Amino acid sequence: MVCDESPSCCNFNASCCSSRQNLVRSSYSTSRAYVDAIACELEKVLQGCIEPQYQLGCFEDKFCFGMKNITNGNINAAYGTGTTLVFDYCTHNTSVNPYFCGGNRYNVDIPISVQNLMASFIRDQFNDPNAPQCPSGYTRSIHKINIRVCHDESINCVEFPDCSNMFLSAEFTYKCCPQ
Repeated sequence: MVCDESPSCCNFNASCCSSRQNLVRSSYSTSRAYVDAIACELEKVLQGCIEPQYQLGCFEDKFCFGMKNITNGNINAAYGTGTTLVFDYCTHNTSVNPYFCGGNRYNVDIPISVQNLMASFIRDQFNDPNAPQCPSGYTRSIHKINIRVCHDESINCVEFPDCSNMFLSAEFTYKCCPQ
């Protein structure tokens, strides 16, 4: 897998981060263009409008969380019955319609309400007890979250078990500040 930074949309920009949009798959000519748009909309939510400042004595670090084959009950409930994989896509799929593979739904429209659920899920990964922590005497907080698009063009992803060859991942930049 190769992971690319999503196109920088407008991080820490008040006029842009307040201009969110519902994402409709049929508005994009390729799966990659659609995934880039999803990454951009998620960054609008995750980054916020004002860049956080560092205090004296802080340092930063990073960790990544890949969302390949990730399911979430709240997101699935938003689409009704079944499992919808909103973080996984297929670059070889030219359809703009949702499709089923291995019993899971892919390639769906993503309204702002689902984007909010996706962003909430991503933020929750920061609080996972297995995520990297700061040394004793420091508090950990999110500085920014960049969404990356990971892909492997050698996977055909037309039928099960290779239902996707592209997924979103979150790169957390966090700061550790003295308590």
